[in-house]
Amino acid sequence: MNSIHIYLDESGDLGFSSKSSKYFVVAALLPKDKLRIEKCITKVRKERLPNKYKKISELKYHNSDNIIRRRILQCISNTETRIAYAVLRKRQVHENLRTKPHILYNFLCGSLIGNIFRKYHINTKVKIIVDRSLTGIKREAFDEYIGYRALMNKTEMFNPNYLEISHVDSSQEKCIQAVDFVVGAIARNYEREESIFYDIIDKNMDIALDFFKGKII
Repeated sequence: MNSIHIYLDESGDLGFSSKSSKYFVVAALLPKDKLRIEKCITKVRKERLPNKYKKISELKYHNSDNIIRRRILQCISNTETRIAYAVLRKRQVHENLRTKPHILYNFLCGSLIGNIFRKYHINTKVKIIVDRSLTGIKREAFDEYIGYRALMNKTEMFNPNYLEISHVDSSQEKCIQAVDFVVGAIARNYEREESIFYDIIDKNMDIALDFFKGKII
């Protein structure tokens, strides 16, 4: 049975100080052919990169120049990969939630996964791959909540045993590196109101959840 791969990554922070980001973004990459996405990363690394990039274990949006960002995003855009994301407007988060980042994080990821299941009527095996950043009980709580939101929006044919969630080292997973560039481009569109990179992948976007535009929570 073929599997659907969903790669998750985030940009921004869930702090609420004057130095914190204004938005927090979670993005999902759904490649039709994951090998083509992996080649996007491999191809750029094989090109004549400046010496400073050759010593880096993995290319990331924040440590790459605009030429690298454009090349990787354009390569992703030229595939049949679909993109979904959720953005949190942090100024609208109620005070009593500002000290509970894990709840906000799980809510955003869960909402995104739920919408993906609902939109694509998923009834086959699903592998959700997350950059390895959660540890211990938080990781367990994340997996449990994501599974719950996925099953809430499942089709009648979806078997709960079809769902697999894994936390991986991004340096070993090129598709996680790819979604890092995607979420970086989306975050820049909100934080800096610059759509230069967002526009490259706009045609690949199927889901855009905006929390909580027009209302306060």
